[in-house]
Amino acid sequence: MFGARILGNLNHQANYLGHHTQAIQLARAAVEGAKGRATPRAMANYWAMEARALSNAGDRTGASVAMTQSQRHFERADSADDPPWLSYFDDAELLGEFCHCFRDLRMHREAVEHAQRAMDSTDPQYARTLGFCRRCSHKASY
Repeated sequence: MFGARILGNLNHQANYLGHHTQAIQLARAAVEGAKGRATPRAMANYWAMEARALSNAGDRTGASVAMTQSQRHFERADSADDPPWLSYFDDAELLGEFCHCFRDLRMHREAVEHAQRAMDSTDPQYARTLGFCRRCSHKASY
């Protein structure tokens, strides 16, 4: 499960660098490698990473499928089953991930809606997360 998390981190870096094909491959490796080994919350995280990569590549259909899978896994999540390093991945974090997906797919209304919901449910102590959501909302509103 932690190995898949490392692949997910590499996925984020590939996305930031504009290497979308590589980001998709890393995200899919995380999803496939974790199947049957990871908690539902972890799988939701990995599917969200795939959705971000697909969104960056402009694949609306693929991103939609990945977001749906992420949401389905998240709905089955139980914090008692999760390792401590995954505690940050809550409802607000998932909404923030989806905000970025919608922004990158140029689905502005959905991006702003998800950003607002993420900001409304984010604990104020997570200033970095709030900053990302505000930035996503601002960029999506153009």
